Amino acid sequence: YETPWDADKNIGCVCDVGFRGPDCSQVECPSGSDVLKGFGNEAGRDCSGRGTCDYTQGTCECFKGYFGTKCQYQSIITEL
Repeated sequence: YETPWDADKNIGCVCDVGFRGPDCSQVECPSGSDVLKGFGNEAGRDCSGRGTCDYTQGTCECFKGYFGTKCQYQSIITEL
């Protein structure tokens, strides 16, 4: 035959809940709705769209002006 039956198939893992990645070793971060009503977890964004995820620990590092385990709160920033 010319090509194997699985030539067009993608191989990967089906991860347990809370894990992702090609070998399921990345820990997902908590996420929720965006505090400013933008795209949050419903659009697949980690940390409610207001931070970056550390996949080794499964924790969010929130952008300036946001806090909480899911970056779900906005702080008041005043510049002097």
